[in-house]
This record gives sequence, structure tokens and C-alpha cells, in this order.
Amino acid sequence: MPTARVIWNPSAGSKPGVSVAGVDERGLRDVLDRHGIDAEIVETSSEADARLRVRDALVDGCRAVIAAGGDGTAELVAGELLDGASGTAMAILPLGSVMNLARSLGIPRDLDAAAGIIAAGKERSIDVGVVDGRPFFECAEVGLYAAIFPQSGTFDGWQLGSIPRLVGVLARYRPVPIDLRLDGAVLRTRAFVVTINNGPYGGLGFSFAPDALMDDGLFDVRIFSHYSKRELLLHFWSIAFGRRAYAPRVETVRASSIVVESRGRPWRADGWTGGKTPASFAIRPRALRVVTP
Repeated sequence: MPTARVIWNPSAGSKPGVSVAGVDERGLRDVLDRHGIDAEIVETSSEADARLRVRDALVDGCRAVIAAGGDGTAELVAGELLDGASGTAMAILPLGSVMNLARSLGIPRDLDAAAGIIAAGKERSIDVGVVDGRPFFECAEVGLYAAIFPQSGTFDGWQLGSIPRLVGVLARYRPVPIDLRLDGAVLRTRAFVVTINNGPYGGLGFSFAPDALMDDGLFDVRIFSHYSKRELLLHFWSIAFGRRAYAPRVETVRASSIVVESRGRPWRADGWTGGKTPASFAIRPRALRVVTP
């Protein structure tokens, strides 16, 4: 059996208006062969198919499962490899349009460079967040960003009717009281956005928490409370696509367990919308083995 299995999403990086250099199966095979990576390439047609292929790799005893796709592919693979009971690590060949997880792990966008990291075989274990029993790997957001995401996300399908709805949400939203319980201690704040970060990046490549570490057993909780709406939107734009802007007015608190006790605040995690608070967020220390620089 090959020592690794590649879970390849051929549609990765296909967001409208985002230019990402694609690769076909022959190109993917060439990259692997150049670096001496003994791997079987499996093209997947759906999330269910991809999960099945990862589980097959575990049964077959593969040493690594390589996610060749975007953040969705990487996080799907990661979700099947939690706790490292199988001894199988996750590796990433970044083919998506944002690649928050790869960026947080220091994996470059260049495929040859990323394949070189896989060939070197250096592994580490990273933390994973959990909310409502579901894992997340990047960050969770409470407040304005979570409220506008369902509208902004429809731009991927060029649904122009989402524009007035997005503007309407932005116009109506105000800073709200948010009660947080951080490792048992109560913190009351009033903010547009609170982010609960496992790693530095989330959303559209936003560097929400540039100093967050993925193996310290703690979330970086970032509280955006001293901004006008215009200032906040400009700040988000300044930190998009991996840019790291200094944010002296953002308060940072670290904790391993967070409960948002206020009711009715929208929240989301990674690429999925969660619902309304209250919600509980917990860290699973070093629950995932990954191949990194």
C-alpha cells in the first residue's frame, strides 16, 4: 500500500472573482513524484465521498492523509483524524482560494514548497476547538461578522439580491452587550465582534489573532469594542488576505473554556453558521497530528 493517500478536491479554488492556479491529476502526480512522496491520489465527488475515503485510508494503515484542496477539504480530513488514535497525520497541499489553516501552520501556497514539507515528514500536534459538539480549527465569531456572513457568502454564487440585504444588516447592527465566562471568570463587554481564535487566521484570510498559537491549549479571545462601524469594516479590510495589521484597540484574553452567556447573538465557526447564543466553546489540547515545517 502507498504510505499516504491524497484526498483531492478538483473544484478547490473555484470562487468567482478569485484567481487560483489550478492543477489536474497529472500535475498533482508530478509534484508528488518530484519529492518522492509515495501516495495514492483519490478524486472526491462530495463531502460524504471524501469522508469515506479518509476512513478507508485509516483502515489501510496510511501514515498520512494529504488534503489537496481548500480549507473545507483540509478541515474535513482533520475532523476524521482527531485524537491521533490511528497514528495517521494530516498534511496539506493548498489548492483553495483562502487557506487559513495552511497559513496558520506556516505551509506556503506554492505546491512544490508544500510538497517538500510533506516529504520532510516533520509532525506536531495542534489544538482543536469544539462548539456544540462540532470541531473547528480556525476561529469562531460572535456578533456583526456572524450576522453578515450569510449574506456575504452568497456572493460566491453571484446572487446580487444579497447586496441590499447585506447593506441592511450593516445599517441595523449596533454594538451589543456580550457576557463571557472565561475559565469560570465573568467578563462583561459591549462590542460589535468577539472572535474566539484557535489560530491566527479566519474568514477571508483575516488575521483576527496574529499572535495565537495552535498548540498552547488556549483560545485567543479578541474583543473589538472600541470601534465605530466604519472603523471596524476598514480594519477588517486591512487584515484580509493574510495581512497582519496592528490593532491596539482590540482587547485580548486567553482561556481554554468560553461560554457566551448572552442570548440571541449570532455566531459562526470556520466556514459554517452556528446559530444564536448562548454557546460554549472548549479546547481539545493537541488533538490533531499535522505535518508542518
